[in-house]
Amino acid sequence: MMEIDAKRTEVMAQLARAQDVLKAQLRELRAELPAILVSKPSPRSLVSVAERAKIIQLHRKGYSAVDISSVTGRSRRTVSSVIQRYRESLTDSSKPR
Repeated sequence: MMEIDAKRTEVMAQLARAQDVLKAQLRELRAELPAILVSKPSPRSLVSVAERAKIIQLHRKGYSAVDISSVTGRSRRTVSSVIQRYRESLTDSSKPR
């Protein structure tokens, strides 16, 4: 029983460290963004070219749509749509005209 408690304590400590790392990465992302992107956009407003570029940049760095959403203030659905359109544009460029 004591081994299980020790293992549980070790796993919980690992999870806490991982969470701290993720929080630090999120703080770094927020610091990288211009102030205009950090402020929440009005609902239903169009996604600017700068916002789309930042969303794609973060996506290419490996951040999830949820993380990107929290940084940009856009909904996860909007972020996912921008990423989807980006992916489609990559495949569309290889199609004959």
